Amino acid sequence: TGYSLNGLIAGDGVNYTGGRLTFDDKNVGIAKPVTAEGYMLTGGDAKNYTLVNSHPTTVAEITAKPITATIVAANIAT
Repeated sequence: TGYSLNGLIAGDGVNYTGGRLTFDDKNVGIAKPVTAEGYMLTGGDAKNYTLVNSHPTTVAEITAKPITATIVAANIAT
């Protein structure tokens, strides 16, 4: 996870912090939309900027989680 802020003046101290990233659903897939929400600009020069896109989006992949099965057999007396 990372970010870039485009349009900053060189040397200005501005960060993009807080918030969360959210997939549109929990299902496996590629190029799934991800939305950033609740982030804000911080740093000494943050007051000199405003976010044009307050909910930027990107895409990411959700892969299947591997699981294992354990088989338990019992002896049966006849």
